[in-house]
Amino acid sequence: MNNQVKLAIISIIVIIPLISFVVFSSDSIQFKKTNESKLQVISSFYPLHEFSQNVGKEKVDAKLLVPVGIEPHDWEPTIKDVQKMQKSDLIIINGIGFENWVDKLYEMNYQGVVVDTSIGIIKNMDEESSIPKESYDESGDPHIWLNPVFAKIQVQNIADAFSDSDPENRQYFQENAANYINELDLLDSKIRNELSGCNHDFIAFHDAFS
Repeated sequence: MNNQVKLAIISIIVIIPLISFVVFSSDSIQFKKTNESKLQVISSFYPLHEFSQNVGKEKVDAKLLVPVGIEPHDWEPTIKDVQKMQKSDLIIINGIGFENWVDKLYEMNYQGVVVDTSIGIIKNMDEESSIPKESYDESGDPHIWLNPVFAKIQVQNIADAFSDSDPENRQYFQENAANYINELDLLDSKIRNELSGCNHDFIAFHDAFS
């Protein structure tokens, strides 16, 4: 075997792995860019996670903070949870004192946006607001997502926060929110119609349902 043939074989052996590495690296970089182009969103508990997913869909990377089945009132973040939150662009919270750990987040100098979805629902809001007075939660009950009227405001607050953070997809977020709000309107109408003829007293096991 002459030297030219040996050189050709050695070149093939060296070049093929290099080409594979370059292709793999390019794909990895592209994948990373695709992921990083999405808003990194963390919702404090499942109802807000549901709202965020329906508003953001494939344009956001939505994660749930408090696992399903865990009592969110008493939940406290672990170091791992804190690290996860620090990497997010937005943290979606219920507000009205529902998340006791939020103050700790501010103390940790969180650089993202904390979205309080209760804005426009709590009673101590500006009198100039366009939100109808019947939409206020005068009792201070934090379980606002259980009321479709309040849930609509929460969904809109999420859509506005997404739009502010990612203006290029503003129309996309707003259209998704409008569609979801329409579903909540239908749900509200259904509940009102089905209960309109009900004259019985109910016993609720929690104030949130009273």
